[in-house]
Amino acid sequence: MLDRSLRPCSLALLMALCLATTTACGGNNDTPEPEPEPDLYPDLEEAEPLTLDSVELGIGLHHGEALALANNKGENLEEARGVFSHANLQVQAYDELTHQFGEYTYFRIDGGENPRGAIEFIQTPAAGEVAVRTADLKDEATSALGRVGADDFESVSVTVDFWRTNREWYVRWDGLLGDDANTVGIGPYGFGREEMVDDLLDEITDIARQNEPKYMVIGSEMELLWAQEMMTPGIAIGEWSGFLSFYQDAVDRIKEVSPNTRVGVGINWDRFVTEVVPAYIILETQGQEFDEPLELDEQIDRAFRALILPTLVWGDTLTLMSYVAPGNEDAALYYQWLRRLPDLYEIDPEIVYYSVGSPISNSAANQAQRNYMVNFLEWNAGVNVGAIYWERLMNIDGSNGANQQIDGRCKALVEDADKNFLLPRERCFDGLFDSVFQIKPIMSGLKNNFE
Repeated sequence: MLDRSLRPCSLALLMALCLATTTACGGNNDTPEPEPEPDLYPDLEEAEPLTLDSVELGIGLHHGEALALANNKGENLEEARGVFSHANLQVQAYDELTHQFGEYTYFRIDGGENPRGAIEFIQTPAAGEVAVRTADLKDEATSALGRVGADDFESVSVTVDFWRTNREWYVRWDGLLGDDANTVGIGPYGFGREEMVDDLLDEITDIARQNEPKYMVIGSEMELLWAQEMMTPGIAIGEWSGFLSFYQDAVDRIKEVSPNTRVGVGINWDRFVTEVVPAYIILETQGQEFDEPLELDEQIDRAFRALILPTLVWGDTLTLMSYVAPGNEDAALYYQWLRRLPDLYEIDPEIVYYSVGSPISNSAANQAQRNYMVNFLEWNAGVNVGAIYWERLMNIDGSNGANQQIDGRCKALVEDADKNFLLPRERCFDGLFDSVFQIKPIMSGLKNNFE
């Protein structure tokens, strides 16, 4: 029985409780059901596969490819230009391959061009600087197209790659490629080094001013930087944050001289999801306990929010690389995740695939690249894709040797360990045409819209 001395207060309390609930006093005593938490990752509606007529289609260009094709099979270059209206000039912060091969790094060029040899680049480091080599590559493309009577590309974009060819660490931006010049974590380079930052900003500004690129990708596969900083002993801590600061300055500088250029950070989407995301989640959730493992959607969300989203605040586009074997069942899941950007972050950035390809290790697997592109269009159903650039025009010289053997530049790049720039063998086979200038199934598919 309620104590009389407490009754007035108790009655007031009861009345307040009655008013605060939907249940009347003396009626049903059940407590209200809590509101269900919103589903942050609802099932996505089915969408039609991406079509090539809905995007701008372009081709990645590297030194020596266009001229080699023009000199040996000019009609194929003309045909490629009819399919690809746009070009992406892929250049290093300093072109280290010139120290070994001279001006045309992926093909030896004959036919009166009188190319500069390796010794000229060694003696004159300024010749390998990124703005100079960008101009060289643009001139190569224009000369090659003119030679076969084809129009120049409608637009030019530029990807500035900070990595060495072997992807181990930064290329030296000043061309001083001595034995101890690229010691990991030390040396006169790094995004915490004022002299490198200032010089590269000047170079990037020059590129933007001279070319007014449609897109400019600042760094290729930059997820590697975060991964290496977190997981590789000796990498200087703070490189990722240093790069982000550099990127903000680069965007400002580009916009000053070329306001219409759209800027992004190059991210290998496959590696980001399969390698960076798990590593990030381990670091972020240390000491936390979960009733159930985090779903893939949430894992990607957490890593994307922390590492990539800030770059979209400063830049214009989400610039992604796609490089995965066909038939990867998981790829559909994480490419479709890109459709969640508007709901998760209230943004809907244009997605530019600045480098698209599929790894194969010999010409017998050419059909697999064609199959990959069909898969890629399905994976990107409903995704806001504005442009797609295939990785490169040509297989690297020597990739199509007799009996599936490699020779020439491909062999030197893949097997010459003394040079310290080894490529994975599959990068020799990324072209639309093989190294003997014949059309590949991927080119036929793109030309015919995979009909």
